[in-house]
Amino acid sequence: MKRIKLEARLREPGGKGAARRLRSEERVPAVLYGQGLDESLHISLSHFDITHNIRPHEAHNFIIDLEVNEKSHPTIIVDLQQDPITEEYYHIDFYRISMDKPIHTKIPILLEGTAQGVKEGGVVEQTLREVEISCLPLEMPDAISISIEHLEIGDAIHVSDLEYPDSVTLLTDESETVVNVRKPRVLAALLEEEAAEDEEGLEEGEEGAEGEEGAEGEETADAEE
Repeated sequence: MKRIKLEARLREPGGKGAARRLRSEERVPAVLYGQGLDESLHISLSHFDITHNIRPHEAHNFIIDLEVNEKSHPTIIVDLQQDPITEEYYHIDFYRISMDKPIHTKIPILLEGTAQGVKEGGVVEQTLREVEISCLPLEMPDAISISIEHLEIGDAIHVSDLEYPDSVTLLTDESETVVNVRKPRVLAALLEEEAAEDEEGLEEGEEGAEGEEGAEGEETADAEE
């Protein structure tokens, strides 16, 4: 489990103007609330420290010890606002946790290996990239890794197939699909087209046979007359 320390400063609460001033000073406005706090703390952090220590895709699955006025607060990030183009951080919500009480958070799912189905022309499709869990802070895993080497075309792995420590409670629906190996869309379309052509040919053959039977019946009737 990853755990880092960051220094934060108290700030006066304000609107968009105050937030813009902080950003011009290369600081990120944030708020700290949660267990053990009588009220929320309005804080700011160095943009440099944030960008060099926190990656958006893993922001929710490690503990951050925030140093505020020489007091340490164990926290997790519950919301991180970032510009999708410039990647500038707008605001962060930190939740103070208790180290002896379970927390709810999300951790990523990592795929390992190359699926057998890929060697046969299939395509790996990961439909679920993280799962929600509950555990004590110090028991939180960095991620859940799964091997996909055995997967062939048409195979899938569901949440119920994941392996994780006994100290972790999985909160995501077990029926959800994590990853599957499917036929390439072009190949699938060709196969469907071939199947349709085969079916059409079969129907034409049946119609021809019915026509021949009708003709034979007419010839028999003519002969009897």
